[in-house]
Amino acid sequence: MEDMEDVIMIDEDEDDEGVLLFDEDEDEYKDEDEGEDGFLDDEDEDEDGEGLYGLGVEDDPGPELLTGNVAWGDKALQLAQAIIERPENSNLSLYLFRVLVPNKTIEVRLDRLDDVYGSPDVDDIERFSRALMQGLEAELGTEVADDIALEVSSPGAERTLIIPQDLDRFKELPMRVEFMSEVGKVNTLILKYLDRDDEGMCSWELADVKANQSQKGRPLSKKQRQQRYSIPVAELQRVRIYVDF
Repeated sequence: MEDMEDVIMIDEDEDDEGVLLFDEDEDEYKDEDEGEDGFLDDEDEDEDGEGLYGLGVEDDPGPELLTGNVAWGDKALQLAQAIIERPENSNLSLYLFRVLVPNKTIEVRLDRLDDVYGSPDVDDIERFSRALMQGLEAELGTEVADDIALEVSSPGAERTLIIPQDLDRFKELPMRVEFMSEVGKVNTLILKYLDRDDEGMCSWELADVKANQSQKGRPLSKKQRQQRYSIPVAELQRVRIYVDF
């Protein structure tokens, strides 16, 4: 069996074994023979979009708890955290809690810890939503609570992961990995997580997805399947679940 060399960068001279670049503007796949560097390009992603609610907030900011620096937002977060601590919600956690003050909106994304994708079911969402609205009415009064829009959902199919703890949790799924190269450039690859050593070095392999195929419909070559990538956890800029459409 051939020795497998730990590398981060793809060898641009290996024309047939390179990783495809998915051009989001042209909706087609290109290979390295066409002058691309083998990495996915994020620089123009969502360039023209205003983001959620037109406020310039991107659709997936990742895990965060933001109360909007308003008293009712602080109270709402306290209520949400208390609801999550209830026995019937022991398999749930708050992936995101965000108060959008201009819209008087509370956005909550629930993480279901025992689901392979972390997606809560309809009952989870309805139970949490009902409990939070009841709490808001009790703490703020019905008139104030009725003016607040509550939106509860899952983290989304291409959720941003918490590094490093989520890597093991979602290791069976392909990931879109953004990492800092040795020359200070952020590169992106679609990889499958393998493990992490005591020094914080993460080991990856190419994910068996369309974006990594040399040609559409062609499986990964033997050399691609054997290729390994070593990336220090400190160099990981962002990791998301990747959905292979």
